[in-house]
Amino acid sequence: MTSPRGPWTPRAARKSIGKLYYEAAKASARPGEFYDAAELVHRFFYGKVLDRLFADGTQLRQDGHHPWILKGSLARTLLRAPNDLDLCRPGTIREEALSAFEGALATDLDDGFSFEILDEDGRDTRSDSVWFPVLALLNGAPIIKFEVDLTHLNPLVNAPELVTSPLTSVQFDDTSTPYLRYSVEDHVIDKYCAILRKKKYSDGKTRSSVRFGDYVDIVDILTLGEPIDMESVRKARDVKGPQDGVDFSEPFSLPDHELWRYQCEKTMILSGRSAQRPSFDQSLELVTSFWNVLQSEQQGIWNPQTLSVSPLPEILETEKSQLLLPSPKREPWPWRSGRGPGFVRRNRTRK
Repeated sequence: MTSPRGPWTPRAARKSIGKLYYEAAKASARPGEFYDAAELVHRFFYGKVLDRLFADGTQLRQDGHHPWILKGSLARTLLRAPNDLDLCRPGTIREEALSAFEGALATDLDDGFSFEILDEDGRDTRSDSVWFPVLALLNGAPIIKFEVDLTHLNPLVNAPELVTSPLTSVQFDDTSTPYLRYSVEDHVIDKYCAILRKKKYSDGKTRSSVRFGDYVDIVDILTLGEPIDMESVRKARDVKGPQDGVDFSEPFSLPDHELWRYQCEKTMILSGRSAQRPSFDQSLELVTSFWNVLQSEQQGIWNPQTLSVSPLPEILETEKSQLLLPSPKREPWPWRSGRGPGFVRRNRTRK
């Protein structure tokens, strides 16, 4: 399927792209998987940006660094909708990363789409990254605005993964530009650090994390993601734990159990996919179990199908994807209905 061409009004373009993508989602997504039409439109345009960033391939640059790395929830095709397009330009300073992004964004792929970075004065700049809005256009007509979070600091401990499949499990375009993403081993450790590290605020007080979405992402990675090499994940643990002040030798414990129960259940429900996840108590048992495996130094591969570590002979990294072969069936989670007291499901189907 080729990209749609105008002339359209912005509203008509969004509606057309959303409809095509939504129909593709229903046809190719996993059984029972929920997709929000607006989220799909955003993912469509995220993919168009990646097509431009990796138009020259995924090879190392002349300075020996990778061209770009996709980070965040979008990198793992998790159930929780990503808030923005999270990218890294390794081996640069912030201004160089932004300049490289602007140059790549101007690449003409003859698909009718173009992109503009908006409002320099409104950019959120931090010491290690810059956040800014991007406007997508079709044949010169503005279609949709989304946010990009760009950093120049290389977050990787393990090598990035080369991805040749489409950005999501939904098949829309006939082809997909290969791109590089955060390794799953680095990603899961990053999520653990995000929910356990303490942050010092401007008032001088240190407070516990409230990154409830990152907890939900851990659950998705451990149950729906790809196999995790325990040796590689411990390598990431030993580097990132001290950096974020997280002691992985301590027992796993959430800062405020009841608060996290309420907020995580809310996050699961509002994402529209709670029927595919375990309950909070079951998820806490799972997240704690993986933490304990990290402490035990047990070798092998975490298999999302069995929710356990499988001792396997040494294999090449490129063969890791072959580990998800048919395995002994496990008892399914007693999935939640998706409705909880005080919560309202988004995008409820009209009768």
